[in-house]
Amino acid sequence: MRPDIDNLLEKYWEGETSLEDEKVLKEYFKSTDVAEEHAAFKDLFGFFDNESRITYPIDNQSSETESKPTLKVRSLSIKKYIFAAAAIFVLTIGSIIVVKNLNNNDQPKETYSQVQEIEDPEEALRVTKQALALLSKKLNSSTKTVKENMGSLEKASIFK
Repeated sequence: MRPDIDNLLEKYWEGETSLEDEKVLKEYFKSTDVAEEHAAFKDLFGFFDNESRITYPIDNQSSETESKPTLKVRSLSIKKYIFAAAAIFVLTIGSIIVVKNLNNNDQPKETYSQVQEIEDPEEALRVTKQALALLSKKLNSSTKTVKENMGSLEKASIFK
């Protein structure tokens, strides 16, 4: 009987057993003469047998629910209107803010990139000198910073 049980167990684990084969396995594991090599599976099949005996009182529950009257729950329609009004209010305020921001952005702002023609040559020379003096000042301050930092790099002697 052992080789037959081994073959049936192989088929069972592969999922290829029929209902009759599974009955044979259940009966074998219910009996007291289970081989030592199959003793580990005895608890498993015992568990399956115990679980199959559990019944649930479905009929009793359905008769109890039928006798109870069903209550309808009404949702508050006022609550729906309040939420709708709040949503409309938020959307209105949001659209007003967006439209105002779009109108403010349409007005041209005065920038440095706008070119102004100067007719007087002396005035043009004065404005050009001021622009070049500003550029020279900014360039000198940035080169001073670079020179100071180069001194610390030379001390580190990484680039030698």
